[in-house]
Amino acid sequence: MTIDMSPVPLSADPDWWVEGSIEELRMLMSQVLPSLEGTRAFWSDYAAGVMIQREMRPGELEYILDMSARTPHNTCVALFASAVLSDYYAAAKEVSEKLPSLMFISEHWADVAEPFMHKHFPDTKTHVMGGHLMFYEYPDQWNRALEDFLNGIS
Repeated sequence: MTIDMSPVPLSADPDWWVEGSIEELRMLMSQVLPSLEGTRAFWSDYAAGVMIQREMRPGELEYILDMSARTPHNTCVALFASAVLSDYYAAAKEVSEKLPSLMFISEHWADVAEPFMHKHFPDTKTHVMGGHLMFYEYPDQWNRALEDFLNGIS
C-alpha cells in the first residue's frame, strides 16, 4: 500500500504523474527550501492547499507545522530531495505484478495519477479520496478502504 506519491516524481515526460515541473522543483530546492523561513512558508502553503481539503480548525496548521519542524531542517531538505529525485518505477512494477497492492491518490492528483497508475501499474488498485493527509482528515473512510482492500486479499 502506498499513499499519494508517484513512483517517479520527477520526469520531463508531460504524461507522467510528477510532483512538479523540473523548473518548479529546481526553484523550490535552490531558492525556497534552503532557509528555515522559506521551508516553513512552503509547508504552510502546502498543508493548507494540498494536504488538507477542508478549512483547518484554529491551531491545526500550527500543529502540523510544529510536528514537521521536529525534523531538523537539513534532514527535511535532504528527505524532500531524496523523495523527488527517487525512481521506484521498477520496484512498483514488480510489486504491482507480484503482490496485491493499493495506491491511495488524493483528489487533486486524480486526473493525472489514476490514468498513470492504470497504464503503468494495471494490477495495482487505486482509491481516490481527500488531500495528501487523507488518513488524518478522513480516518474512518481511509481505514474502511484499507480494510476492504485487505479483506479482498485474504
